[in-house]
Amino acid sequence: MMKTTLLRVVSVLFIFSASLSTVSCSSSKQRFDPRSNTYRGMLPDDVKTWDPANAYDEISWTVLPLVYETLYQYDYLAEQYRIIPLLAADLPTISADRKTVTIRLRRDVKFQDDPAFTATGGKGRALQAQDFIFAFERLANPKLASGGAWIFEGKVKRFEAVDEHTLRIHLNKPYPQLLYVLAMPFSSPVPKEAVEKYADPDGNLSDHPVGTGPFVLKEYRRGNRVILERNPAFRGETYPTRADPALRDLGFLADAGKTMPFIDRAEWEIIKESQPAWLKFMKGEIEILGIPKDNFSSAIQDAKATSPALSPELATKGVRLKIDPGVGYYNIAINMKDKLLGENKFLRQAISSALDRDRWIELFTNGRGRKQTTALPPGIAGRPENARIKYDLDLARAKELLKK
Repeated sequence: MMKTTLLRVVSVLFIFSASLSTVSCSSSKQRFDPRSNTYRGMLPDDVKTWDPANAYDEISWTVLPLVYETLYQYDYLAEQYRIIPLLAADLPTISADRKTVTIRLRRDVKFQDDPAFTATGGKGRALQAQDFIFAFERLANPKLASGGAWIFEGKVKRFEAVDEHTLRIHLNKPYPQLLYVLAMPFSSPVPKEAVEKYADPDGNLSDHPVGTGPFVLKEYRRGNRVILERNPAFRGETYPTRADPALRDLGFLADAGKTMPFIDRAEWEIIKESQPAWLKFMKGEIEILGIPKDNFSSAIQDAKATSPALSPELATKGVRLKIDPGVGYYNIAINMKDKLLGENKFLRQAISSALDRDRWIELFTNGRGRKQTTALPPGIAGRPENARIKYDLDLARAKELLKK
C-alpha cells in the first residue's frame, strides 16, 4: 500500500502592535499612525487574475474575497471548520432525496458602483439569483478555461432562479461537498454587465473586478503594488460575538458586534524575495510578515520552548508574535504507474522508512513544522489525534524491506 508522507507546517506571523511609535524611524511612526485606518502588507507574487472563475492560487485568494463574496463562508473564529451564511440568508433547504437545494439570498446586498451599470447611472444594482447562475455557467465556458469548472461538472442538472432572491440547484445525485464549494471564490457572483464591458475576447474579467464585497480595486501595478479602498455601497457586516476559547483569550472578541470593515484602505507591496520583505518589516513598512527561514534564529529565542519568545530587539520595537496552525503541507507522492515503484510495496515502504521527517522539519522550517500523521488537518471533526506513521524513520527496517 502506498504511503504518503505529510508535514504539517505551522505559520508564524509578526504583528505590529498599536505601540509602533516606539520604532525609532520617524517615517514609520507616521506610516503606522493608527488613525490612518490603512493596512499595509506584502504579497510574495503578482495577483494572477481578478476574475474569480480563474482564481486558483494563494495570492489571488488573498485579495479576491475582499472584493467578491460567496454564498457561504467559514466561521473564521470557530475552533473547528464550520460553514455559515454570507450572501445567503441562511443555510439551504434540502429535499428528502438530497438532490434539490434551495438557497434564499440576502436582500440587502448590492454590487459596487461601476460604469458598467448603465441602467442605474453607474450605481451598483441589487444582487439577484440570476447573477449566481450567470457566474456558475461561466465556469463551463471552454474559452474561459476556468480552473473551477470541476465544482459543478457532472454534478448539477440545472440552476433555477425561483425568484430574484431564491436560487435553486438541481443535482444529478446528492453532493455532500456542495456547501463547501459554494464558499470557494470560484462561485462568487459576477454581474453580466461587467463581463460585457470589461472582459477580454475569451470572456476573462482579469483586471476589472466588480463585486459585492467590502472593498473595491483602486490600483494594481503588476510587480509593484495592490491598493483596495472601502466600498461605499457595502452593507456592512457584524464582527462575530463568539470565538474559539484560545482566540478569545488573545483578544479576538474585543470588537464583538461592531460593524466591519474597520479600515478604509488596504495596500500590499509585491515583494518576491524574503530578505527585502524582512528589511521593510524591520523598517516599519509592513505590518504582518511570516518569519523568513534565514531570520528565524535571530528573531526567536528558544524556538523549541512551549512558548517561544521574541528577541529583545524586536520586543522593544512593539512587535508581537502570533503562532497559528497552518493549512498547508508538504508531501512526497509516489508514481504508482511506474513499474518499479508501483508494483513493489516493499520498496515504497523502505523509502518511507528511510525518510527523516524530524530532521527535514528542523532544517527547512526552523522546527516550525510538525509531522502530519493523518490526511485530516487540525480543526476537522473526527481527526485522530494519536495516529502514528506506520513506516516512520527506521533505517534497519528500511534495509530489511529492501531485501524483500
